[in-house]
Amino acid sequence: MCRIFCLLFFALSVQFSSIVHAELTFDQLEAKAVVDRYFDALKQGDTQTIQSLLDGDLLTEQKALLNNPMYPGHLISMYQVATFEVITLETFDDGSIAVDTNVIIDNEESMHTRYLLHRAPRENTTANQLYIFAEISSE
Repeated sequence: MCRIFCLLFFALSVQFSSIVHAELTFDQLEAKAVVDRYFDALKQGDTQTIQSLLDGDLLTEQKALLNNPMYPGHLISMYQVATFEVITLETFDDGSIAVDTNVIIDNEESMHTRYLLHRAPRENTTANQLYIFAEISSE
C-alpha cells in the first residue's frame, strides 16, 4: 500500500512539476520526489518523515536533533514560508544522485543546497529505495 502511495505521489509530482524534463532518468525523477518529500517534511516539522528519508552518517548526525521535541517547531518557523526549487540533477557512476536545490526563506535569504542520494536497503523491509545520505549547503 505504501509503495502504491509513493508511486502515485511520484507520478503526480512528475506531472505537475515545471522542473522535470523528458531527458531525466527514472532514478533522477525518484530522487527529485524524495527531495520534494524532504522539503515538505521540513515545512511541516515532520521529523518522523525526515528521519525516514535520511541514511548513513547524515541520519546518525541528525538523530538527536530529530528526536528533540522542540525541533519540529523550529523547522516550521524556519521553513513554513520558504520556497524550494530543484535546479539540477546529476547521476554518478556509482549510482548516487546529486540534487542541487535553491531554498528562499522569507523572500530574502537564499541557500543553495546539494543533496546526495543513494539506493540502500533498510532493516525490517525489503525496500531498496533512495535515501539522502549527505547535505551540502553553500550561501
